[in-house]
Amino acid sequence: MLNENFIHPTAIIDQHVQLGKGNYIGPYCVIAGDVQLGNHNHLIAQVNINSKVVIGDGNVFYNQVSIGQPGEMGAKGDRMVVNGKTSIGNHNTLRENVCVNAPIYYEATIIQNHCYLMNGSYVAHDVHLEDNVNLTAGVKLAGRVKVQSYANLGLNATVHQRCVIGESAMVGMLAVVTKSVPPFAVVAGNPSRILKCNVIGAERRGYAVNEVEELNKFFENSFDPDFETQHPFLTKIKQFVLEQDQVLTKFKN
Repeated sequence: MLNENFIHPTAIIDQHVQLGKGNYIGPYCVIAGDVQLGNHNHLIAQVNINSKVVIGDGNVFYNQVSIGQPGEMGAKGDRMVVNGKTSIGNHNTLRENVCVNAPIYYEATIIQNHCYLMNGSYVAHDVHLEDNVNLTAGVKLAGRVKVQSYANLGLNATVHQRCVIGESAMVGMLAVVTKSVPPFAVVAGNPSRILKCNVIGAERRGYAVNEVEELNKFFENSFDPDFETQHPFLTKIKQFVLEQDQVLTKFKN
């Protein structure tokens, strides 16, 4: 029985949809287009999946989640590219009213693994969420935003298009992010400024006390390029700052 798919009588599933095993597809769900649904996913109710979408295993989609609709472009006109796909990995949770749009410019809009998207989160076209990203309720990500692994975005934070949120960064609630956020930074405000190092995030990642202290010193020195260190993640932060077109380096006074 565990390998059988449950499909509610009110659900509508296109003939081209490929289903794995053990999926639960609840009332009034609609799955249409070139969709591949893996194993043991749970679509609670009124989930809409459309166009070219690839979904892995063990995901949970709550009421009125929308996946794969054309990218929103406002006055330019909504767009759907032929070969673009929306890719969702394994063991993600998308709560009520989460919207994930299809790509326009890149090959895919991507949500990797073990991400948690709270209610009302908006993932625009060509966004890429790496592993273990947390979007709190009402977070809005504009087109081509990338959120690196273990980043956490607070209530109603807004991120401008093309920005990158670095690994293990913490974005405060109601923050307006207009420049890329360095890894392990805590940012807040409108426009956002750096408050401090995300020490709690580093500790949760399992870094040793001396590593966390060194990371914190780097932030206290405001990303001084002459700050000497062998810490691999500090090297990564320096590289991040160099690689991004516009990166947030200002600290809140």
